[in-house]
Amino acid sequence: MAKRLPVLVLPPVLGPGREVEAVGLLTTYFETPYTGASFEDLGRPWSTPETLDRVDAVDIVAVSTLSVDVPAKASIAILGELAPEIRALLSDIPAERDLVDADDDLIGPGSATVRLWNLLRELPGMGPTKASKLIARKRPRLVPIYDSVVKKEFGLKDARGYWHAMRGALRADDRALAHRATELRAAAGLSELVTDLRVVDVVTWMSGTTSTTR
Repeated sequence: MAKRLPVLVLPPVLGPGREVEAVGLLTTYFETPYTGASFEDLGRPWSTPETLDRVDAVDIVAVSTLSVDVPAKASIAILGELAPEIRALLSDIPAERDLVDADDDLIGPGSATVRLWNLLRELPGMGPTKASKLIARKRPRLVPIYDSVVKKEFGLKDARGYWHAMRGALRADDRALAHRATELRAAAGLSELVTDLRVVDVVTWMSGTTSTTR
């Protein structure tokens, strides 16, 4: 029997009629001293062609803007012995593909994305939050960030099935959430470096916490 995938319980602020509130949360996050506002372009834009298919020290530092640190032993492996394997996997994951358009060959078992996830998760201290944030720095249009606030606000038990559940939420009702995220980004005047997934993440995070550390 196939495993039942989780279904996201979207926070009300992401629903219709709450656009002004959602734009306000985005504006607050990206225009005030939240360190995560630099996640997309710290050191260089994530979309820089020369570095799309490799993880380097700049990416590891960028993850720290989201209030987590890649452990030293994991960083040494990522930048050293695992670098060729990581580069090969990233080269098989299209940087221009949005999660809403991704098929199971891209995010399902055996895909390069899942293999990259598993590779990072095997490193010491690399839990689902740190792994998701590092992959999201490299493929922010495809892989959503997972953390304790996301878990709580979306009603998840853990990270398992999250990518598929988010894809389902983005596709529901003729892609209403995906269209809304695009519209919210434009209304907030944000750069296109901020992906639809990141818009959803920031609005969800801001509505679910009063912390000022991310």
